[in-house]
Amino acid sequence: MDTYTRRIPKPMIGMNWQPSPSDYASIPPPSKYGDTDFANDDFAALWGASGRNDLQKIKELGCNTIKMYTIGHPAPNGHWMRNHKGFFNRARELGLSVILPISNYFVGEAYKNRTSPPSNPLDIKSMVFDMVAEVYADGNPGSAIIWAIGNEYDLIPNGAYGFFEASDIATVASYVIDAESRLQITSDNALAFTSPVSAATVPLNKSIPCFPPFNSLGGGCAINAIIQEFTKRGIQPQRFIASVDIYEVRQQLVNYIEAFPRVLPNVPMFHGELGWSAANGGDGKQAENIASQFSTTVDLAQKGSYFFGACCFEFSDELWKGPPNTSETKYGIYTFSGQLIQTASQGNHSPVWGAQYPVDNLAQRPAVSAFRNAVLSSPPEPISSDGKVVTIESVHFGGTFMRLDGRGVGAMSNSGGGKVDCHKGAQGWEQFLLREIDSGIITLESKFFPGVYVRMDGSSVKTSSGSGAGVVNAQFGAGDYEKFRLKPMQQGEYAIESVRFPGVVIRMDATGVVPGDAGGGTVNCQLGAGGWEVFRLHYI
Repeated sequence: MDTYTRRIPKPMIGMNWQPSPSDYASIPPPSKYGDTDFANDDFAALWGASGRNDLQKIKELGCNTIKMYTIGHPAPNGHWMRNHKGFFNRARELGLSVILPISNYFVGEAYKNRTSPPSNPLDIKSMVFDMVAEVYADGNPGSAIIWAIGNEYDLIPNGAYGFFEASDIATVASYVIDAESRLQITSDNALAFTSPVSAATVPLNKSIPCFPPFNSLGGGCAINAIIQEFTKRGIQPQRFIASVDIYEVRQQLVNYIEAFPRVLPNVPMFHGELGWSAANGGDGKQAENIASQFSTTVDLAQKGSYFFGACCFEFSDELWKGPPNTSETKYGIYTFSGQLIQTASQGNHSPVWGAQYPVDNLAQRPAVSAFRNAVLSSPPEPISSDGKVVTIESVHFGGTFMRLDGRGVGAMSNSGGGKVDCHKGAQGWEQFLLREIDSGIITLESKFFPGVYVRMDGSSVKTSSGSGAGVVNAQFGAGDYEKFRLKPMQQGEYAIESVRFPGVVIRMDATGVVPGDAGGGTVNCQLGAGGWEVFRLHYI
């Protein structure tokens, strides 16, 4: 997996989150909402643990990624004085990867500066520097995985407000790269770039060249134009991952995903928006189609090399997007209940000075359960003596996988060897051959280190302990300590129980494990299965 995409969860199970409060029901938005950036401390009552706790809800849906509409110019230089670190840290605690948007506003201003510079142009380069500096305040990108520069530029007609071209996307990307250089960010900590496009085959933006074979694929011309501009600027092509907003279902969705590499070979891709409006056929149709969409994308992302997954559009309704009950206002899998949880206040700083906003109680549409079941309940596959290649993801620490380092394990040892720990994302060391050796009894052999198995010594585990106990490491060959049973928990989730030490299960503590780490956290044992002892098996 490439340096720039290795942080991206695969399958990506994402959620578009733009929690526009109920009093933001028309354009322009109320002035107190400024740049409509809600992923900051001023709106912690929407996303934080002591408020409505949207991020926790998104995690519990089975998501490993969150995608926002905008991240504003941060404090201390940004006009709205927004601080995003609390949001980033909360996402990191929950194991949610963050796609960082640099919105159309910034890219559109870059276009103005290039084509018809105003007398007092905005310093977009400095603004981007401040964004990058905030993300890397701790010296690493934390929960961040991708810079998303602009959105659906292919649908903005020439001359319309916010218009920009592929070259302006490349310009903003170059500003990010310049900031990385000034901040001495190493290449292994740099993030991938994307710029979401629509699935339109004919762009409304006439600056985009459109010709075969790219005009045979929705979004193909727009993506190719970005890649060409990146190449002109000397931006590494492997740093780009395509993002296509699409609303197809069933075979049409499969057809698109399968067609993509034929037109754009060697270009990784995910769907930045994938969903269905409850205005089109009702709540039941929305639930049915979202279930179909995400059972499809999770399955194909596990099987394919270039396709990473999709982000559901969207978490909650946005009333400002049109008249009541029209399509654009009912994409949320949550809607407004009509009641408030509380009225919260923004920070006591310029220019908002404690402005109040409603924290709306949200009601679930049937699509909530449909989405959760689709991404968490992939049907169990039969296991044979030939085995199945799987990755083992923690439910509590979504997007974090069991990792086996089998270096130096070349012969059987009484105490085992090597190391079993945690890793954000699944690559070679996170793949195991799950083989049934007797009725209901399995072994977990490293795919990267053939002949090396996961081993558990639970001899010291007599009671449940907050920090766990015992040893989980590696062994050459499989004996009694390397035999396990899969204990079903919720649908699609399992505890991994030792055969030699009944009742003792594998435990994972991935606290502090961030994208880009070589491996970390703790994998050991626990008596009985709670949240940290439950896993999802992803078949490859």
